[in-house]
Amino acid sequence: MKNEISESDFLKKTQFKEYWYFDLWENFRPIFDFAREHGIPIIAVEKYSSSKVSLSKRDQETSRIICDYFEKKKETKMIVLVGDLHVSPDHLPRETQRLFKARSIPFKPLVVYQNCEEIYWQLAEKALEHKVEVVRLRPNEYALMTTPPIIWQQSFINWLEHEEGEIDYEDAKHSFLEILGQIAQFLGVVVPSESEDVEVFACGDFSFLKWLENEDSFSKKDFLKIKEQILSSESYCIPQKKIVYLGNLSLNHAGEEAAHYLKALCSGPEVPRDFIDVFYSNILHEALGFFGSKIINHKRKCFHEREYQNLIGYWRDNPTAERRFEAEMAVLILQHLKLEGNDLPPLRYFKMKPKIFLGVTHGLGYMLGDKLYYGLLAKKISKQEIKELFYASLREEREPLRIYRRLLKKLKGVKIPKRV
Repeated sequence: MKNEISESDFLKKTQFKEYWYFDLWENFRPIFDFAREHGIPIIAVEKYSSSKVSLSKRDQETSRIICDYFEKKKETKMIVLVGDLHVSPDHLPRETQRLFKARSIPFKPLVVYQNCEEIYWQLAEKALEHKVEVVRLRPNEYALMTTPPIIWQQSFINWLEHEEGEIDYEDAKHSFLEILGQIAQFLGVVVPSESEDVEVFACGDFSFLKWLENEDSFSKKDFLKIKEQILSSESYCIPQKKIVYLGNLSLNHAGEEAAHYLKALCSGPEVPRDFIDVFYSNILHEALGFFGSKIINHKRKCFHEREYQNLIGYWRDNPTAERRFEAEMAVLILQHLKLEGNDLPPLRYFKMKPKIFLGVTHGLGYMLGDKLYYGLLAKKISKQEIKELFYASLREEREPLRIYRRLLKKLKGVKIPKRV
């Protein structure tokens, strides 16, 4: 599978007929990267891609491919990633067990289902939908609950109608404004009428970059930063130009950028700041963005201290030059967490490279946004207080730092559900 493309090729695709690449590849890339780094083979088990071939026929062929591989590598363990219909007990699991038994191959299956609607509502009746992520159904069978039914149902509807993702690629603006309205309604914010002037560009549509490049209000350095982030499949909100780019068609991305745009509408334009104020202002912006996405999808997760510690340990044992950025970012995030509530880090801490700077404020902001959400549920912070954060201008010197420290104090002790 092709996983690299030159910058010139990106910009040549002005008609964006291959926008699917930008939306889908990032979902699979971590799996391929992990396999490559550990020398784990990947095999294709889905022979038929045409919908004209019956599901049972596809299950039979997939089972044969799996079984053939096991006959050659009898001591191996295999993770099979397939769609929900295949995982249904009467389909691939049953067919695979039948074939293994017929060939007398030892077989110990573990089946993981995902986002069962019936189980979700059973959990909701007990007020456990926010806390439980894995449900044991039977011996060797589990259900992983990562997304509320309304989210994956909308994803399925959009796939049927548009053959792509969760946000309508052809009418991304309409979907974006709907999500913006939902977040605003939840917070009790009256959305200004000029919100509808926004232009929303879906993954792979870089037509606005040439226009931005010629804008006098952007320095060449600022433009290159925006371009770099967009070309790395990141979403981006440019409120002063009323432009939103969705690097992914997921509701998580749209919810986050909608919250960023709402913050800009409520608090007004950005102003020049020093390193320290920019640092904590970025954290607060990222926190509100993540919080907004949690309103849309309460199952969304982010890294916290334990995950960053694990990440450092992982890259210490598996060093690769191209992933050094992640390890460096994790170290700086953990350094900041140790100092929180005490004196500021030394000034040199804030003068990190732009990419690292954005990564660190992104990570710290996500953690704060997650705490805001669960703090709201635990009644440690009110909806009105969060609403006021969207209106905070952050223009006074050290105002972002004061707000950040106040929130940390207020949210102290908020429990984040264990992640899988």
